[in-house]
Amino acid sequence: MGRIRSSDYTLRTTASANVTQMNTSSHDKAAGISKSIAGRAKEVAGAVLGNPQLKTEGKVERLEGRVQVKTGQIKKVLGK
Repeated sequence: MGRIRSSDYTLRTTASANVTQMNTSSHDKAAGISKSIAGRAKEVAGAVLGNPQLKTEGKVERLEGRVQVKTGQIKKVLGK
């Protein structure tokens, strides 16, 4: 194994820093989509299992996700 050159290290750390940094609008949209999917899964599970409380929690979570997606879209339009 050879030594790691400082240029290799700089390139890797810069690339990983760029990957981990997201715009807040993109972050909100991604988190909102994720929350919507999880909410839909809870909603379906509640319906299948006959658990109205789980179904309601799923609806609420899905709505929260949709609001978060819209927040991300608004931030993108406003440039934040």
